[in-house]
Amino acid sequence: MSKIKRAIIPLISIMILLLSACQSSPMIDVITFQPKEYDVMFLTDKTNSALENIYYDAIIEVKAEYPHAFSEVQTNETTIEDIENVTEQETPALLITKDGRTIESLSGEMEKDEIKEKLEGIIK
Repeated sequence: MSKIKRAIIPLISIMILLLSACQSSPMIDVITFQPKEYDVMFLTDKTNSALENIYYDAIIEVKAEYPHAFSEVQTNETTIEDIENVTEQETPALLITKDGRTIESLSGEMEKDEIKEKLEGIIK
């Protein structure tokens, strides 16, 4: 009986370690568009809809004001680890890059006018 207990405890420990290592990162939505020569990514994990709506409203208002400056908007679902040049990031977040280099990173609680100002700054 004691040999069985000694064999089961390490086996259970190994199983727990394997199962915890197999857990994947949470999925996030990535919305991308390219005004002028910039790349803009909006990252959201859908956990704070009130805060996310501020970002959506700012993007929609800027797109309505400058429709010619926006390329096709694309959306996909991925993990934060699968996005190039992005490490741990608070969501919602708006990343503005140019030539692969991050120019601006907005995240968390922001005023809609401040988000709009940053987007308009790369369009004008």
